[in-house]
Amino acid sequence: MNLIPLRKISMAFAAAAALGTTALQAQTTLTTSYTNSFSLGDNTASFSGSGSVASWIYWYNTPGGNSAMTCVYGLSADGDTATSGCLEVDSPFTNTATQNVFFGTFDNGWGYDFNEEANLVNYSNITFKIKVAPGIALASDGTFGTIGVGIVNSSYGYEEMGRPTIPAAASNSWVTLTVPIVYTLANLTTVPGLAFDIESYGGYPLFPFTNYLDDIELHLSPVKVAPPTIAGLQKPTDGLNIIATAPGSSAAYDRYQLATVNDTGYSFVDNSSVTYSWKILSFPQNTEGNFQQHFFIVNGEPGQYDQAADWNLTNCIFITVQEQDDGVATMSFRYKTNEPAGNGMFFNTTSPTNTTNNVHGWPIQPVCSLITSNGAVGTWSVTFAATTGVTLTAPDGTQTNFVLDAASAALFADPASLILGGQPNNVNGDGLSVVYGSFSATGCSSAFTDDFSTDTELNTNYWKNLSSDTNGAVLVPPGSAYWLSWSIPDSGFSLQDAPSLTGGATYWTDLVPLTIQDNGHRVALLSKSLLPAGGDAFFRLIERQATQLQVLLPGETNAPNTASGKVGTPETFAANAEVDVTINLVDSTFHLISSTDSVQPTTTDTSATLVVGNNGTVNLSGGSAVVPIYFGTDGSWTVSASDVTETNIVTGISSTITIQN
Repeated sequence: MNLIPLRKISMAFAAAAALGTTALQAQTTLTTSYTNSFSLGDNTASFSGSGSVASWIYWYNTPGGNSAMTCVYGLSADGDTATSGCLEVDSPFTNTATQNVFFGTFDNGWGYDFNEEANLVNYSNITFKIKVAPGIALASDGTFGTIGVGIVNSSYGYEEMGRPTIPAAASNSWVTLTVPIVYTLANLTTVPGLAFDIESYGGYPLFPFTNYLDDIELHLSPVKVAPPTIAGLQKPTDGLNIIATAPGSSAAYDRYQLATVNDTGYSFVDNSSVTYSWKILSFPQNTEGNFQQHFFIVNGEPGQYDQAADWNLTNCIFITVQEQDDGVATMSFRYKTNEPAGNGMFFNTTSPTNTTNNVHGWPIQPVCSLITSNGAVGTWSVTFAATTGVTLTAPDGTQTNFVLDAASAALFADPASLILGGQPNNVNGDGLSVVYGSFSATGCSSAFTDDFSTDTELNTNYWKNLSSDTNGAVLVPPGSAYWLSWSIPDSGFSLQDAPSLTGGATYWTDLVPLTIQDNGHRVALLSKSLLPAGGDAFFRLIERQATQLQVLLPGETNAPNTASGKVGTPETFAANAEVDVTINLVDSTFHLISSTDSVQPTTTDTSATLVVGNNGTVNLSGGSAVVPIYFGTDGSWTVSASDVTETNIVTGISSTITIQN
């Protein structure tokens, strides 16, 4: 059987702590091409943590740790070693497969300096020059392997756009590599920097590897990207949809999953009988057995950056269900203990008696498997009797059992968390989903059952989203009619429907459904209540043009298609109290327009303090910004906001706010 569980290590995101100054600075938007030629400044020797490499850090894995990267003095792609150097990339690899992910930001003030962002929809490609250090051996194919090229996104994730080959010519000369912008990536409009990845998962290089980068450029596109087009409708399945939303080989090992919101009361240890069961309503077809449904029990509670909890955390029970194209489904039980930042134990195939090749004495994995010819749909369960007795049960009643050694079982005593999800493991799973109808944990002290197929929203008393891409875990409630998808990028476009194409502009109604980004498309979940009355429905995407700024005071809410564009009454505040004022970029009918424009707020109270950047501006995020204002004097005041990025945008003026003690 061609069962392919997780083998490659997905990313373990570093903590998003600024490594240098955190002084308030206005966020700006990159509007031109970007180049870093790694200038030397006044340095006369190689340097780190300042100047042209101030923000360049080894992000995670090997060497990782947010450690500073080095600008090399005396080595430059353009030969001008008096004024510029290059970026040194040291990958201290050994004979264990790993990766070296590193990045730098556009603002380049310090590590994690996200004060400048770029909308990559407006850019065409990334180019850079690369050279490999002398003495590095070639791979068996006569190259130096590949280098991943992508972005660090505003949520502190790495998204890869391409993985070009480093040719043999890079051993003695600088070689230029080019990677086009992948417009279907998520988080593309607010990108703070560029990221790269050297990895050895393919078996090369399993030794220390040093290379150099220079003239890293992000090129502004000379043409406008084509507008989005509607792709079609698809019937949804009610329940928890675990969707492989990120396309491509670099995302094949992303986890899409939920984790319990706490780590107390879910353990099977020291209980007479605990059963964890889950009902699968639908399972991806024609994936050659690659797509996995998984259930983890991990010691402790996975944090925000532990999407790969099965890799990051020290102890993990790893249970999967996979289905072959002929309908044969296999449930496998694996576990690892005392192995932080690794997963070798899950896939050990060497006998523990072979102490030469299995120095840890790990058992052969999986330790237990259950096979059924009736497919993956139905209820699966694992029962722990008296802590160590384990029984696996398939939907058709087929069972198998084994005894988990007591020392390993004891490591899963509280605190312990449960993780439920899926993973594609191959590009043939892109965009496909496993749908759960329910999950239950019985016999433990915090027993619960969650019926996903009747939930109207995700039950946050039980679950939190722990996915590599949070688009990939979606609760589809009863009453859902269709998934409607369209191409991306779609910045500035809004969805509308109408019962007829002949009724004119007034027939069209704005829709604001739940939307996700899935496999290179924007996908909206349409409930039956959003559809027009009658048997016909027509859909369109309309591009709204930004025309004005809107300023909302506390107590007011944006209300598109109304005369004033807002509803509510401004609240009254005391002098020197914090007043959070919202600034929106909107069209002529007050619909919000996604933008990162810089705007300048002012107020008629000359004694007020506005929390803005050093230049008096703030940057919009998604077309909106919140500005704290401390009015210093009793009276009636207004707040204005002007757009400093686009001069044709009408200045917004607020309602009157009353300040009185």
